Amino acid sequence: MIAFLRFISIFNAAIWFGSALFLTVAAVPSIVGQDMTRLFGAAYAGLVAQAVVGAYFAMQYWCGAMALLHQLAEWVYLGKRLHRLTFSLLLTLFGLGLVSGLWLQPELKAAHRIKHAPQLYRQSLYTQDQIDRAASRLRLWNGLSQGITLLTLGGLAYYLWRMTMLSEGPRFIPAPKFRG
Repeated sequence: MIAFLRFISIFNAAIWFGSALFLTVAAVPSIVGQDMTRLFGAAYAGLVAQAVVGAYFAMQYWCGAMALLHQLAEWVYLGKRLHRLTFSLLLTLFGLGLVSGLWLQPELKAAHRIKHAPQLYRQSLYTQDQIDRAASRLRLWNGLSQGITLLTLGGLAYYLWRMTMLSEGPRFIPAPKFRG
């Protein structure tokens, strides 16, 4: 059972880190890149990016919850002390995911909808002043989102490394310890 819990923790950490890395390095830059923007326009490329990021945050919630449950399962099932640093990091990463997904993304969606209203709805539902303020808010929220994503990516890389380095005992047993 211990080996199974260990495997699940490393597998979960790898999926969590891999999804964040893929989204940051490949998915979103491809979706909002020049080719997609030229093909579909900035408004529709942004809508596709929002849909992909929404799915990404759902995965982040699941992976974060699984990591926290794993820590608690090791504590209850194995009687291991909670690693203060690891547990604090997990709570921080999970909290950043919740803040980004439940607060920041709706703000980005609202600002995007107002900024691109003329392209999306074929008429302007908003004044030019509202559109300009939405464009400014979109830049601000997008910068904050990217900063949080990079911070989360660094934390997840450390968490994955930490999960692979934690062990129950010594990694190597000196030769005199063997009987033979």
